[in-house]
Amino acid sequence: MPEETLEEIVRQVQEMGRVEVVEALHQLALAFPLDFSQDFLAQCTEERLKHILLAARLHTGRNAKSEAPLSKQTQSPGA
Repeated sequence: MPEETLEEIVRQVQEMGRVEVVEALHQLALAFPLDFSQDFLAQCTEERLKHILLAARLHTGRNAKSEAPLSKQTQSPGA
């Protein structure tokens, strides 16, 4: 599967609804746990949830569905 660009990831997250964002947060395969209570998730705005999801996806450099690495377009040469 081709690598995703930053723009593609941002677009995917932006197009999600609240339920999709919460499901994606629960499905992310991370090196650290995201353990949000249902109360916390219910109190967050949709935009805040999207911000958390985007940050987590960018932190890991992986797509929750495909596990494909992000494009290396933002790395400096020789990195």
